[in-house]
Amino acid sequence: MQIRTKPLLLDDVLVPSRLPRPKRRYLHDPKATMDRNDRRILTLIIIAGLSQSFAGSLLVVTLPFWRVAFGLTPEEASGALALVRIGVLIAILFGIVGDRFGRRAPLLTSLGLLLIANLGTAFAEDVTMFLILQAVARGASTAVAGLGVIYLTEELHHGRRGVGLGVLGLATSVAGGLAYLLAPMFDLGTQYQWLFALSALGLLTLPALFKFLHESRAFDINADRFNFAVLVRFRSRLLPLAVAGFLGGAFTALTTSFVNDFLINTRRWGSLRAGLVIIGAGAIGSFGLLVGGRVADVVGRKPTAVAGTMLGVVGGISFFFTSGWLIAVGIIVGSFGASMFVPAFQTMRAELFPTDVRSSAVSVLMVMSVVGAITSLAIGRIAIAEIGLPLYIGLVGAITLLSIPMLLMVPETRDTIIAKPPPGDDAMGSSSQTEESSKEPETTKLRPTPIPAPGSSAM
Repeated sequence: MQIRTKPLLLDDVLVPSRLPRPKRRYLHDPKATMDRNDRRILTLIIIAGLSQSFAGSLLVVTLPFWRVAFGLTPEEASGALALVRIGVLIAILFGIVGDRFGRRAPLLTSLGLLLIANLGTAFAEDVTMFLILQAVARGASTAVAGLGVIYLTEELHHGRRGVGLGVLGLATSVAGGLAYLLAPMFDLGTQYQWLFALSALGLLTLPALFKFLHESRAFDINADRFNFAVLVRFRSRLLPLAVAGFLGGAFTALTTSFVNDFLINTRRWGSLRAGLVIIGAGAIGSFGLLVGGRVADVVGRKPTAVAGTMLGVVGGISFFFTSGWLIAVGIIVGSFGASMFVPAFQTMRAELFPTDVRSSAVSVLMVMSVVGAITSLAIGRIAIAEIGLPLYIGLVGAITLLSIPMLLMVPETRDTIIAKPPPGDDAMGSSSQTEESSKEPETTKLRPTPIPAPGSSAM
């Protein structure tokens, strides 16, 4: 009897330089419409992302209030934020677990841990317990964000990944904006702790996620997972992205951490006015998520990330050196640039690594971004007192532009293909089979062929 063999899958990435020249695409392309599976996985990750974004943004949103409540100066608050971000090391553990046992379990576990830590923060009575719980929340939040990106990278069609991540970013930015919108209620004398307790309502989404979120189709539990040597082989891609992430994290942490505090305590704006400007201007700028996602799918990940970096730095610096309503212009430009950068960079850093180490690599890169944030905030504890916040942010922004040559060092990943099991063998719970496979149930399964490391011979 003739045995039909299934097509040989490439796990994971076809090296972009060996791909056929892609057909020309246009920004408005009806073929970019998502199919049923794309919409399904995107909806589930958005549900998780909404809870993660709202809960993860509260530390910065409530900074002007818990800083005063605990009697901290701006310099001491900068140091406290740096200490909190040390908790991001937890994300590396979740990343390794994600490569060894799958994406689903660590994503759901980290989401639950984040919400429980925020609930505990609502009852923290001293600054030490407050910072410890928020350090745990920061690490769990980073893990949720990273695993969500991996889910979409592995599930979405390669021509729609940028758009999908842009939609996710736009949805989660709405959740973060909601936290800023609720902040003016503190003017009524309400304690800031209730906002942390409110975020725990996200626990109500866990039953639905447990039921409908299945394992990523690109993950094979029977394959050997997380070999540190494999990760080292991709150091020519890992190191430049780590440097770029470090510099970007250093600048982003300063601008996002002190934007609300700067308007309220330096510019003497009311929290309502500050919140409305941040939400309104940020909402306009956040459309860069959709623009950046689509441009990344059409033009490429690298040019989109470079353009976003330049706009983000210019807008972020101008915010702290202008006054009046020109501040809104700085927020729009900076937010638009940062929003363009997000889907392009997130997609690229996930596509550059094979499934065996993708979760670990993304976690390491996210941690490097947070290490950059910790570094800039820790140095800021001294620098802000010496030269002032605006000048310090200007210096960090100028250094951040050095991330552009780092981005140009890695390969372009547009149209990178991530292999998935044939119909009937996926991990999404589908029992459908092709007509041919139903006639020949006895098949020989071939193990996926591993991706060659950078610099190895062609396949």
